[in-house]
Amino acid sequence: MPDWVQEITRKLVAKVPPNMSASAIGAVAMLHETAEQLYRRLKKLEDASIARHGRQLHPREVLELLDSWQKEMGDRIGYLRR
Repeated sequence: MPDWVQEITRKLVAKVPPNMSASAIGAVAMLHETAEQLYRRLKKLEDASIARHGRQLHPREVLELLDSWQKEMGDRIGYLRR
């Protein structure tokens, strides 16, 4: 497994069920990495919206952002492909 997967696995060890397979753990780690990328981008925009307008992004705005990122990334975000 790549180093980053092993590192995430070590962080999650206490939370991982003992019967979970290595491939399932790897899949969860890859999804976590993908979600982190999106979360960081959304968090920056959310913070800017709060500073500018005094409110969080509306769920509709978040969906529009995710749709635009999907188009910009060619239907692929991290390990996820549509």
